Amino acid sequence: MARYKLEIEYIGTNFQGSQTQPNGVLTIQDEVEKALRTLTKQKIKTIFSGRTDAGVNAKGQVAHFDYDETFVASKFINSMNGLLPNDISVKNVEEVPQDFHAQKSAI
Repeated sequence: MARYKLEIEYIGTNFQGSQTQPNGVLTIQDEVEKALRTLTKQKIKTIFSGRTDAGVNAKGQVAHFDYDETFVASKFINSMNGLLPNDISVKNVEEVPQDFHAQKSAI
């Protein structure tokens, strides 16, 4: 199983924050996971480096996920961006060591 780091930017105006919430409101994480599910045909859980509040923008939000296949980064980014709403964009993806954690590895 490989671990991948995503760098995401977004305009948060239409979202109720970055991380999934129990009340089912629209969040950045929900949209990223929906795009990953469509692309990989698997339910993939992402871990975001931190939270942003409703309406907040981000230029370099980091998240990670585990996936059991390898892929070409440029094709993955293009595919993700084609599936995501226009106000969310994956800027970079890279394979990272298994001990990388978006929250705990932040500097």
